[in-house]
Amino acid sequence: MDSRDASLIEAEVRHQLELIDKVRATIADRVARMAAGEAVVVEGAAFHVNNFYSAVEDLLRIVAAAFENNIDDVSRWHSELIDRMTLDIPGVRPPFMSAGAAQLLHRLRSFRHFFRHAYRVELNPDEVLENVARTSEVHPLLLADVERFLGQLRTVD
Repeated sequence: MDSRDASLIEAEVRHQLELIDKVRATIADRVARMAAGEAVVVEGAAFHVNNFYSAVEDLLRIVAAAFENNIDDVSRWHSELIDRMTLDIPGVRPPFMSAGAAQLLHRLRSFRHFFRHAYRVELNPDEVLENVARTSEVHPLLLADVERFLGQLRTVD
């Protein structure tokens, strides 16, 4: 990979990280308001947890598009994308993220799926807060993984 390609990937990744940080700030605001116990605030927090996961998934797609961009089982592509990003693919790219980050993202992916189909049930504030905590737990792991990945990318010819 030449330095121009690596610079483009780095710019796209850093831009997506800025978007992720904006979503995290909104989540923090919603959590601060959840103490009032209003359903609309719980729903707002859940919506932004959904947005956080979607923004991270877009980050993973940026990397996949730059390198391998081929998920065989389209019915499981969300799950496969996460798993694929933990792989070291010799001659293609180093692993993008750690297994720990992937495990947390799988949990957030499950919550997003539930949230998108939860029109029949009331959201449980405790479950929403558990997933808010997961966003806080995965974020520093993801940032460290991104920095490691970009550092390795810069050293590849």
